[in-house]
Amino acid sequence: MVGVSIPRGRVEALIQRFDALSAEMAAGPDPDAYVKLSRDYAELEPVAMKSREYMAALKELQDLEDILEDPDMDSEMRELAQMDIKPTEEKIEDLAAELQILLLPRTLPTTRAPFWKCAPGPVVTRPHCLQVICFACTSAMPR
Repeated sequence: MVGVSIPRGRVEALIQRFDALSAEMAAGPDPDAYVKLSRDYAELEPVAMKSREYMAALKELQDLEDILEDPDMDSEMRELAQMDIKPTEEKIEDLAAELQILLLPRTLPTTRAPFWKCAPGPVVTRPHCLQVICFACTSAMPR
């Protein structure tokens, strides 16, 4: 089937959470609660939309496989289904990769603070050597 996959339960839970947020916002909560809900909604919206695309592609693939397995289906429909399976699998892999990126935490862990590193010599004479060490990508970035 597909190389990259995300558990369906997790994807469905994300969609359900997004729908629940939508319903809570539509219910007319107090202003403070609405601000919090709208912040959560804005963070979850791109993930929920991509999740829906992913689930639709999975359903499309399942429908194509059902057509291939159906003995009553005519040969032309089977050929069309066979031609569509490969692009649909590629689409699912692309959506899964995009969804995995969207599911990454947005903030860096605060357990390790970045530190400043300078080349040997006084900083005054070597200000161009000042670098920040980025623990997210483990590379030194000039500042």
